[in-house]
Amino acid sequence: MSLEAYLEIKKEVSPKACLIAVSKGQPIQKILKLYNEGHRDFGENFLQELLEKKTQLPDDIRWHFLGNIQSNKLSKIVESSHMIHSVSRYKIYKLL
Repeated sequence: MSLEAYLEIKKEVSPKACLIAVSKGQPIQKILKLYNEGHRDFGENFLQELLEKKTQLPDDIRWHFLGNIQSNKLSKIVESSHMIHSVSRYKIYKLL
């Protein structure tokens, strides 16, 4: 998505809503463009990609985890994410 498209969408979204930019597969430079426009909520669905980006981008970004959660990765996802948006198995729910 272009920066212009993002700014157009941002105008239409209620300030009460949280607009999450899904940054899966996006380069750091593209994420920084949105960050420099004031955007702070980004979503990832792979833990490894989230961890890599988290080390390269500003600390005030709120990372949202959107993908399927494997129980062996749960603790890292919890430590690294501002919010988890999907729990597909009761086992994961109980571990949270």
